[in-house]
Parts: sequence; C-alpha cells; structure tokens
Amino acid sequence: MNILIDAATLYQKDCGSKTYAYNILKELLALTSLEPASSIDVCGVSGKIIHLAGVSMLDEIAYKKNSGGFASKLKKSIPHDSFFYPYAKSFYRNIKKSINKMHIYSASKKGKTYDVFFTPYQMEISANIAKRKFITIHDIYALTNPENYLTKSYTLSFKKYLEKYLRFFDAVLTVSEFAKNEIAGYLNYPKEKIFVVRGAFDRKNYWKFKTEDDYSSAETFKKKYGLKKPYLLYVGVLEPRKNTANLLKAFKELTGGAREGGGERGGGNHRGRFDLDLVMVSGSSALAAETFKLAEELSPRVKIFNGVDNEDLNFFYNCADLFVFPSLYEGFGIPPLEAFACGTPVAASNATAIPEICGNGAYYFDPRSVESIKNAISEVLSSPSIKSGLIENGFKTAETYSFRNSAVEMLKIFKNF
Repeated sequence: MNILIDAATLYQKDCGSKTYAYNILKELLALTSLEPASSIDVCGVSGKIIHLAGVSMLDEIAYKKNSGGFASKLKKSIPHDSFFYPYAKSFYRNIKKSINKMHIYSASKKGKTYDVFFTPYQMEISANIAKRKFITIHDIYALTNPENYLTKSYTLSFKKYLEKYLRFFDAVLTVSEFAKNEIAGYLNYPKEKIFVVRGAFDRKNYWKFKTEDDYSSAETFKKKYGLKKPYLLYVGVLEPRKNTANLLKAFKELTGGAREGGGERGGGNHRGRFDLDLVMVSGSSALAAETFKLAEELSPRVKIFNGVDNEDLNFFYNCADLFVFPSLYEGFGIPPLEAFACGTPVAASNATAIPEICGNGAYYFDPRSVESIKNAISEVLSSPSIKSGLIENGFKTAETYSFRNSAVEMLKIFKNF
C-alpha cells in the first residue's frame, strides 16, 4: 500500500496538531516498514513530494526546515500578543496550502497516484490524487463558536474548505466520540463514514520524577523560574474557549488576590485561603485581554511563561500541586494526559470531550461556574486521599493512550477501504 501524507502541519511551531501529525507519521513508518510492499511519501511547503525513508527524515522536516521563507519570517516578526498576529498566521497557512495544492495538481498530471492520501489538518487536494482519501478533523469549534475564534477569516476559510473538499474524502477521522457526534450533526455528514482515532501524548517528554537527581534538578528548575511557593498549573493557549478568565477569578477567591499569604506549604490554607501561586505556561492570544488584565491584577501570584521547551514543561508538571484544565471546549485535550503521566493530580472541566478523554483520572467541575472551579481546587488540595486517588487513576488513564495504537487503528481503516 502506497500512502501519501500531508506534512504541512510539521512545519509549524509545536502545537497539538503538530504533535498528532508527527507521532502518527512516526508510528506509521514503523508499521509500514514491516510490510515490504508499503511505503510512505509526504508533501509539504517545500514544493516536493518526498519519500519518507525513516524517522531521521521526518525529524528533518519537523524540526530543521521550519524556518521558512518570506511568509514564515513575516509571521515570526509579529509579536504573538499583537492584534495582527492571527491574521499573519492565517496568511502564512494559506500560502503553504496554495503551494501544496499546486504541487498535488502537478503530481496528478504526471500520473503519480497513491492507494491512500491522508491529511491530518486541511490540505487542498485534487480528486484523483489517490484511490482513497482521508482527513482528520480534530474539532469544528471555529464553526460552532465563530464569535470566540481568533479570526473571522479562518472560520470563513475553514467553512469554504469543507464545502469544497469534504465530498472528495472517503472518510473523516477524528479524535473523540464527542467530535464525531459534532461533525455528524453540524456538517450533516454520515456517521458511518466518521472514525474515531484517538490522539495521545508524547511519552518520551513527560514522566514522573523518581530519582534523587530528578528532585535535585527540580530545585534548580524552581530557582530558574522563581517558583518559591506551591502552585497550581495551567498549560495551553490563552483564548476564550480555554476559559482562563474563570480560572483566574477562582484563584483570586482561593488566595485572596495579589497580597501574599501566610499559609502552609503544600497548598495548605490560612484562614480559609490557600497560599499558592498560579503558573500559566502558555502562548498568548489577541482575544485574551480579560485574562491578561486579571493576571496583572493578581501579580505576583500569577506567573505567565511563554516559549517553554518540553524538558522544562515536564518540570512544571512534576513540581505542581495540581493541574487545572478549565476549558469550555475540547475535541480531545492533550495537557491532562501529560499531567497524568507526571503523577500530578488533575482538576478538569466537565465539558465536551474532556470527561471522555480523562475518564476517572480527573476531579470535575462546571467550567462556567467560578464557584465550582474554586470548590474543586479546594477539595483536591485539602484531601490527601482524593489527591492520591487522582494520581493513581491518572497513571492508569495515561497508559491507555498510545500513538502506536492510534497508528494501528488508522492503518486498519486505510486497509479496510
């Protein structure tokens, strides 16, 4: 079976869709290497179709060739908190897609076709690029909640893309039953042509500290980031659907605001208030004005860090007293799984796909209620038995997620078609 895969997402900075595409490709490579008659080619912004001979070539695409040309440099020159950044990002993606589209048409004219074409994001295609064509749609938030999306232009382009190209695909893959039901309902797409291939997390980057060296390095890490108190942790972008404003409001009620407390270490409370910081490891957003305003009011108790690499993110998870995931909408949600793997208890929103993905590994709250968020955090921090139960269940939940399993399921779907 000859497979052509859209690799454009790999040229982006680290994000959920890139993590998904990279790891699925890596595992598909391993699986198809066991089948002599199978091969994988990729296409991306380089303007070439490349035969993927191994993981080193995949890494070359994902981590060494993403400096890009004019469009990439333009995007990088604009600060992430700038009003113009989302538009520059959209412009950059459209250029990449246009290049891919031209190349696919060129390949088709030369008679180079494949058994399977797969795009893990949204790539313009020709009808005859492969015998069977598949797309992963992670979620349709841009369509169901356009008022909260970063740019109207992306919502419009996503809608036009689906109107033009969805009919070309033999099936849609998605990452949760929640997303499957939304796609079927909103797009009026046959459920029997939607398959759930769950995402996962990168196990090599996230693991629980065990040795004395781990804990010694953790102290160095805390000094590096000025972490002197126990802290709650949030990981993710700052935008309305992530609900970070309500998290900050709940944190304010838990701690009494910006003034320094006198509570016990380990998240203990003092006169009903917890002596904690809130650490947010995040990129920024043009729509995060309320979050930034609240964070500034709560300074220095709220600390926001951008551009954190995977090694330090692993430390942030391991050193946190509690990971909080207050999102209003997720098609999947990777950060709670990373926290599970690091042995960090998780309090999470009970909305959309989150309970489906986290199972009994998280303590749930109503994300639209500040009181519910506050109470959940308080109950977990105040109860050693709840914390230990969450940690144990979280480990077990994390073990059920594997990109190898995802790739096996995907390959099975390809073969069945």
